[in-house]
Amino acid sequence: MKRARSRERAITEYFKMWVARDFDKLDGLFAPDCRYEEYTGSIYQGRDQIHRWIDALQAAQVVVSWRVHDFLHGRGNQGQPEITVTWTFCAYDLADRSHSLCEVDGVAGQSDGVGAEREGSYEFDGVSIIEFDRQNKINSVREFYAKHDRRYPYGDIAG
Repeated sequence: MKRARSRERAITEYFKMWVARDFDKLDGLFAPDCRYEEYTGSIYQGRDQIHRWIDALQAAQVVVSWRVHDFLHGRGNQGQPEITVTWTFCAYDLADRSHSLCEVDGVAGQSDGVGAEREGSYEFDGVSIIEFDRQNKINSVREFYAKHDRRYPYGDIAG
């Protein structure tokens, strides 16, 4: 249980790095040969490529919040520890200064719950499947995307 909580903390710390824009401790969380599959289809192999990807995104966007909802613990195909985490991500493009979508009363880091995309701002839900190596470092990340807004196309099922 102690190692499971340690892995949860590593994931949470990684998400918080995006909000703080501080990745000094990234190498302590990720294995040197880790693989990161972004929801967009891009794949980064090794910490060097992950750092290059992060640097490029830092120049283009600001992450306002990356909230964890659930951690589901399991084992990967090779028996390695694996956590599936559900989350909500909110950011804005640096080129666009109208980024109120992800702010409540001017306090960054909390979504207003709208979930609609405005030009330059975006909020979406996701799932990451994260595997850890024997040293308890993140060895693999696979991200999946879902729209934040939920709707009932045939009416509310509550009756």
